[in-house]
Parts: sequence; C-alpha cells; structure tokens
Amino acid sequence: MKKIFICVLTIMMTMSSYATTMCAADDTVAVVLDPSVSITSYTYDNTMGTWKAWSAQGTVHGISACLNSNQGKSRGGTVARLTDTNNEGETNLVVGSEKYGRYCWCRLTHPVSSLWAFGYDNGSASDCASYCTIYCGAYVRDYAALRGGLFGSVAQ
Repeated sequence: MKKIFICVLTIMMTMSSYATTMCAADDTVAVVLDPSVSITSYTYDNTMGTWKAWSAQGTVHGISACLNSNQGKSRGGTVARLTDTNNEGETNLVVGSEKYGRYCWCRLTHPVSSLWAFGYDNGSASDCASYCTIYCGAYVRDYAALRGGLFGSVAQ
C-alpha cells in the first residue's frame, strides 16, 4: 500500500500544470465578448440612438443608425468605414443616430468599439427611425449572428 501511495504521489508531482492569469488595473472594465454568452436584458434611448445590453459577464453599450443601404450584408455582417447617401444625395461617413433610411445598423461603443454590423431591414425609414435603437438592444440579446458580428469585429 505504501508503494502505491508513493507511486501516485510521484506521478502527481511530475504532472504539468497550466493556468492563465489576467490582470486588470484599478478602475478598468473587463467584459467577455463571446457571442455564445446569453444577454439577459437591454435598455435604449431612441432620442440619442444609444442602447445597452447586460450579461453575467458585463455590460456593452452601442449606437444605431438608419441608412438607405444594407451594403449587401445580412444580419451580423460588418463594414469598417460605413458610408451612406442621405436624403439630399450627399455621401457621408456614418457616425451614429442617422435616421434617413430603412436599414438598421448597430455598433458597440463600450467597452470597446466595433465595426458597424447590419441589424435588419425595417421596410420604411419612419419605422426604422422609431425602432432601430430598440432592435439593436433586442437583437444583441436575441441573435448570436449580430453578437458575432459586433464582438468578432472588435479586433479588426
């Protein structure tokens, strides 16, 4: 019995151990950006075009925009330098809170910035202006494809 104990103890002492350590400075935010993580709730401010979504791993914030083009993307498809033509025919870089098209786009702004991710086609500019911000929060909660586009584009 003593030989078995010594053998087991010797094996345990020679086994490799691997671990990961993460350090964060005081007053910093660490949020896991995993599209498979369940989002539990969201809020929005349609006037400002901002939304927030909560998970057990942390809170993400974002902005929305209603544009005239989906850029050929499906839900979760991303664009780096998103531009669109407004109702006056001018092409502008999208900064958020635009409300002149029927295509809803979402973007993370906190804890990091993402690329713009396509959310959905609302059918009309007026409906998009009314619901895009709401749906960015709801669709981040409900659709892994949109979370994947937003969270996956952070490193790009």
